[in-house]
Amino acid sequence: MSKFIKSVVRGSAWLIAANILTKTLNILLAFVLIRGLDVETYGFLMTIWGGAALLAGGLDLGMSQSLVRDGARNHRIIQSLVQHIIRIRVPLTVVMLAAMIIGGEHFVDYSLEPHYMSRTLLIAFAAFIPIVDNWHFPFAFLCHIFNEFKTVAIYRCLYFIAVLAAVAACVFLFKSVELVVLAYALVTVMAIFMFCKYASRLIPTESQTEVTFKFAIKQGMPFFAINMLALFYMRLELLMLGSMMGSFESGVYCAQYQIIVLFFMVPALVHMTLMPSLYKRSKETDFLRKVFSIASRYLNLYALLVIPLIIYMAEELMGFVGGDELRAEADGLRYLALMLLSLYATISLNFLNVLDFLGKRIAFESIGIVVLVVGGIIVIPQYGIEGLALVASGAYGLTGILAIVNLNRYGVVDVPLFFKDIGRIIPAIGLSSIIFVVGPDMKWVNACLYIAISLIVLFVTRFWNQTDARILRQVMELRRIAPEKVAD
Repeated sequence: MSKFIKSVVRGSAWLIAANILTKTLNILLAFVLIRGLDVETYGFLMTIWGGAALLAGGLDLGMSQSLVRDGARNHRIIQSLVQHIIRIRVPLTVVMLAAMIIGGEHFVDYSLEPHYMSRTLLIAFAAFIPIVDNWHFPFAFLCHIFNEFKTVAIYRCLYFIAVLAAVAACVFLFKSVELVVLAYALVTVMAIFMFCKYASRLIPTESQTEVTFKFAIKQGMPFFAINMLALFYMRLELLMLGSMMGSFESGVYCAQYQIIVLFFMVPALVHMTLMPSLYKRSKETDFLRKVFSIASRYLNLYALLVIPLIIYMAEELMGFVGGDELRAEADGLRYLALMLLSLYATISLNFLNVLDFLGKRIAFESIGIVVLVVGGIIVIPQYGIEGLALVASGAYGLTGILAIVNLNRYGVVDVPLFFKDIGRIIPAIGLSSIIFVVGPDMKWVNACLYIAISLIVLFVTRFWNQTDARILRQVMELRRIAPEKVAD
C-alpha cells in the first residue's frame, strides 16, 4: 500500500502541477479573448469549441479508455489496440468536422461578420482545434499505463503556453478572430504531431498478441457511452444557454465554468494516476475499500473547504476573468460552486469502471443527463444562469449518490465512515467561515486566515488520524526515492 501511495502521489504531483498551470493559462486565454475581442465573440468561439469537443469525445468510440484498462492488465495487446485506435480515428475526424460545420451554420447565433474569411470557414477552423487536440488522449493514456506522467505534464504545459502566446499576439496586434483560430489550429497540429511521435516509443513491440478490430470496438463502446455522457455534463449547459438565451449568456456561463473546472482538476488528475493500478487490482475488495475511503475523505475535505472561498471571492474571480462586465455576474459562480459538493461522484463513478460495472455507470449518468436537460429547459427561461447552475449541481450529485449506494452493496464503500468524516468537516468549516464576517476589510487576507483556521480547528477536533500521518510521512519520503523505484 505504501508503494502504491507513493506512486499515486508522484504521478498526481506532476499532473496537478501541470494542470494548475494549464488551467491558469486557460483563464488567461479567456481573459485575452474577452478583453481583446468581445464577450459575444468569446461566447461564439466557446460554443463552437464546446460542440466540437463534444463530438470529438467519440473519435475512437471509447477505445482510448479501454486501452487504459485492457492495456494495464495485459501489455501484450497494447500495440494492436493502438493500431485499431488510429484506424478508426482518421475517418471519424473528417466526419465529425463536417458535422460540426453543418451544425454551426444552422444552430449557432453570431451577429458579427468575419472580415477575412467566410463564416463557414471560420467555423471550420474553430471546430478543427478541439477535434485535432483530442488526438493526444490515446497517447496520453499510453503514458499513464507506463507511469510516464511527467511526459504528459510537460507536453500540456508547453502546448498551452504556445497557444496563449500565439492567440495573444493575434488578438492584441491584429484584433482578428480569424487569425486567432488560424494560429490556434497551427499550434495544435504541430503539438499533436510531436507528442504522438514521442509517446509512440512506449508501445511494446515484442511478444505482442493481436486482437481483432471487432474486439476493440466491443471493449470500447461502453467507455464511448460513458465518455459522451461525461462530456454532456461539461458541454450541454453551454449549448442550452447559447440556443435559449444567446452568445453573451453562454460566454458568461463558460467563464464561470472555467473557474469551477480549475477546482475540479484535483480529483480528475488523482483518478488518472489511480486508474491503471486499480484496474490491475480490481479483484482485491479490501484494497479498493481502503483507497476509496482515503480518496473520498480528502476530496470531501477539499470540496467543503473550497466552496466558501469561491462564494466569498466570486466577484474578484469574475472580475479577474472579464473585468466589470463579468463582475456583475458573480451570483452565477456562487451557485455553480455548489457543484463541488458532488466531488464524491467522480470517485464513485470511476470505481464502477474499476469493477467493470460500466452498464450501471451508463444508467446512472443517463439519469443525471435527463435531470439536467429537463431541469434546464424549465429553469433557464426564468432563472437563467443561476437556475442552470443549481440544476447542473443537483444532477451530477444525484449520479454520485446512485453510484455510492451501488458500491456499498459490494463492500467498497464504508458508508458510516464516509458520513462521519463529513460530519466532522462541516462544523469546522462553518466555524472558520466566521472570519469572512469579522475579519479585516481585505478579502485575500481573510481567505488565507480562513484556510489556516480551518486546518487548526480540524486538528483540535481530532479529524486528522494515524492514516493521515502515515500518508504524510510517505509523501515526505518521496524526496529520497528514485522515480524508477516507485512501483504502482
